[in-house]
Amino acid sequence: MWSLSTDVPRRLYVAHLREIVFGEEMARAGIAKPLDVLSRQKELRSDFYMTVAKGSTAYGYA
Repeated sequence: MWSLSTDVPRRLYVAHLREIVFGEEMARAGIAKPLDVLSRQKELRSDFYMTVAKGSTAYGYA
C-alpha cells in the first residue's frame, strides 16, 4: 500500500475498493501488514474481495 501511494500523485481513496489482488509470493510471506494498513483507513469498505494471483504478481491484474 505504501509503495502504491508513492506511485500515485494523490491520496488513495479506498471507499470504492471492491477487490485486492495479492501476488502469490506476497500472500505466502503474509498479508497481515498490508491488511493492517488498509484497516486503518476510515473510509474502507468491509465487503471487498481478496484474491491471490497464483504464479504471478498482482501488477498484471490491474
